[in-house]
Formats: sequence, structure tokens, C-alpha cells
Amino acid sequence: MRRQRRVQAAGTICWTLLALPIASAYWSGNVVNYSEALNYLGTFIDYEKIPGANYAASGDPLTRTRLFLEYLGDPHRDYPSVIVAGTKGKGSTCAMLASILGATGRRVGLYTQPHLHTYRERIRIGDELIPHDCVASAVTRIARAVEMVHRDHAELGRITWYELGTAMAFCHFSERRVDVAVLEVGLGGRLDATNVVDPLVSVITPISLDHTQVLGNTLALIAREKAGIIKQGRPVVSAPQADEALAVIRGVCAERGASLLVVGETAPWPRSIVRPPPATSRTAGYLSVDLGGSRRDYGTLEVPLLGRVQATNAAVAVATIDELDSAGISVPIDAARAGLRATRWPGRLEIIAEQPIVVADGAHNDESARELGIALGEYFAPTERAIVLGVGVDKDARSIVRGLLAASSRFVVTRSRHARSADPQSLAHLVIGEGGQAWVEPSVSAAIESARAIVGPAGLVCATGSLFVAAEAREWAGLAVAE
Repeated sequence: MRRQRRVQAAGTICWTLLALPIASAYWSGNVVNYSEALNYLGTFIDYEKIPGANYAASGDPLTRTRLFLEYLGDPHRDYPSVIVAGTKGKGSTCAMLASILGATGRRVGLYTQPHLHTYRERIRIGDELIPHDCVASAVTRIARAVEMVHRDHAELGRITWYELGTAMAFCHFSERRVDVAVLEVGLGGRLDATNVVDPLVSVITPISLDHTQVLGNTLALIAREKAGIIKQGRPVVSAPQADEALAVIRGVCAERGASLLVVGETAPWPRSIVRPPPATSRTAGYLSVDLGGSRRDYGTLEVPLLGRVQATNAAVAVATIDELDSAGISVPIDAARAGLRATRWPGRLEIIAEQPIVVADGAHNDESARELGIALGEYFAPTERAIVLGVGVDKDARSIVRGLLAASSRFVVTRSRHARSADPQSLAHLVIGEGGQAWVEPSVSAAIESARAIVGPAGLVCATGSLFVAAEAREWAGLAVAE
């Protein structure tokens, strides 16, 4: 029988399992500190830093994760959940869902990735990031379970950095007694560590070509991986999809007896979208969205995230809320409206500075780049523009550049500090080959300063190509969250 001990630290309550003492390297009679906890996590393989790595290469990931969680008391079974997969809009949709559910007064756990500035962003309850001491006590709790899995079930392969983080989120949400958790899939869906849950609703945001080395090089193959989150008899909400992807989702739903709501067909759709006036400051206004086909009359919804894709994300979130309402998690219309209006999700068409306007956006594939190019024209006044661009080595840089050329032909290319960053010199040659102008700078901050000089105080600079570039742009603007 596992026994839990409650410890008080820094004004928060965390838990440790007395029956599972920490490995001696990280246990000296007290809970390890946050820095040591991160060091411990860093000893495990991190596929986020390995371009094109096969996430199934480390054995049988879901069997291993289930066993790992069983040693921890199956914390993911202590609360209802919603799981969200897709290529684009996962994080924004999760943020909307968490904000709406939080507006009802519930304690809502939110697990997302990657983080912009601090690991703690990945795991939060309401607006509170997981506290430092709770990260430390979570490592205290899980380290011995890791040893037991590796010792007794070596045939399953070694636990990964991502699986540890997912277990930490599940434990934190259990220990803090959340009422519901919103979980963003890290990669794919079928084999993702989050897919051990039995969610009330499975959500699939728009699917496009990305991570093709891992998930497959067609929409059908990628959709098959994403549709792996569909559970027997559980409802599914999907954003509009290409026919190829939607056919796969429909097929999996039929196989598993899962009802399917598709935005624009059987689920609400953005019937009208009113954009705010062109942004000239960090206060950019709200999208006004009227939904057609909703079960309830939400009236005009205000969405604080810019871009027409956010209207679709809002429709997906509202359809999911309607399904949760049917499952017994009631959400009054006023709470849905207030929660949607209060959504915050940095690094997505986010205005981070003025004179000139500087925007940070995490667009990292061809479709998101095209949408960003369109949005820059729709939400900002015609003016001198420059793109600060850095991409990952595993991304289709040419398609990203082509998508952004609609917004500007002037690119200041650079690289983020992330291990997967592509060489900026090669990126500059690609930009020139596509008919653009290119300048090269060694860092994101230097690139922004160079771009600001190019466009002048009345111009527009957009830092994009990856969330890591967007994060370093926010650091330049003094908006980074402290580690």
C-alpha cells in the first residue's frame, strides 16, 4: 500500500510517496531543489532536441507509460480530462478550453508543450505555473518508479524526458485535486504519453504536413496518428480538415463507435468574423465571432487572439464545451463568453513592442506561414515590413519562406539557441533564391534590431519560424517568464 505524506513548502502543498524513496543521487533526506530536479530530467533522452527522431524507437511507449503510471498510483485516473491533438492550433485551443472551464470556478489543469521560457509553463493550474518546490517533489516521487520500470521491464525500453514530464503533470493535477484537465498531445497522438487517458472528449485541430519523418509524408498517414486519440464510444470534435484527413478520422470514429462533430458541418462554425481596427500598439483589440450551428446561442464571442484561424479554434473550443456540458461538466453561456475573452496564449501573433510594431509568432510549417502572411496584411496597416526568420533543421524552410513572401520580401535570418536550429547562411541563400532579400544576424535579438532599423519606427517586424524564435523575441522585449 502506497502511503502519501503531505509536505508544506513555500506556501504550497506537495506530496511524496513514502513507499518509493528517491534514488540516492537525488535523495539526501529532503526534497531536491528545482535546479537538481531539472538536472535529473535532463539525464533522459529528449526527442524534442533530436530532428526527425522516431518517437517509437525507445520501445513500446504507451505500455511503458501505463506501467510507469501504475507504479505512481495511476494519477491520471483521478480527474476527467480532454485531450487535444492536431498539427496547428492545439495550444491555442487548449488555452481557450482551460480559460472557459476556469471561468466556471473549477480548478483546471493545463498541460502543453513546448514551453517558451520556463519548463514550468508546461504544467499549470489556472494561471499558476507549477511551483518550483512541486517540480522538485514530483521528481522525488517519480525517480524510484523510473528505476523500478527500468529494472523490472527493460524490454520496454527506457523512459523518456517527455514521459517523465507527462507523469509529473498527471501527478501534480492529482495532488492539487483539479476538477478537470486539458491535455495537449506532444507529437502525433497514437503513441503519445498523454494518450493513456480515457478522455471525456477527444479533439483534433487542423492537420497538415509536419514532422513527416516521424508521422508519415501524407495527410492520411498523419491523420491516422492523430486519430489514435479517439476512444471507444467517446465523442470527437474536429476542426475542418482536408478530405484526405477527414476520411481517416471518420473511419476511426466508425471503428470505435465514437460520435464525430466537425466544425462547419455538424458543429458550430464561424458564421461571421469582424476584425479589430489595424493594430498600432500592443493593445490589438478582439475578434468578434458569431457562430452558426451551435446547440446554444452564445451571441457574439470576443476572441483576444488575432488571426482568422483563431475564430476556427474558438468554434472547436465551443463545440467541445457543448460536449462536456452533455457529459455532466456544465458550462453556463456567460462563463463560456467570459473565459474565451480572457484567453491568453503568448507567442501567437503577439504584439511585443511598438515603434515599430514587433510581432512574435510560432508559425513553423508551410500552412501556418501562409496564414501568418495573410494575417499580417489583415490585422496591421500597410507599412514597411521585415521578417525575422529562424527555422528548425527538420522543417520545410522553402515552403515557410514562400508563405511569408506575401507579407514581405525582406528577411533578416538568424537562429535560435535551440539544438534543432537551421544554419542561417543556408536559409539566407534559400530566401534569395525565392526572390527575397536577406540579411544574416547571429541571434534573434540582433536580428530584431537589424529589422527595426530596416523598417523604421512606423514599420512592422515579425519574428517567426519556430516557437523558439518567438520565445527569444519575447526575451528581447523583456516579456520572458522567469525560470
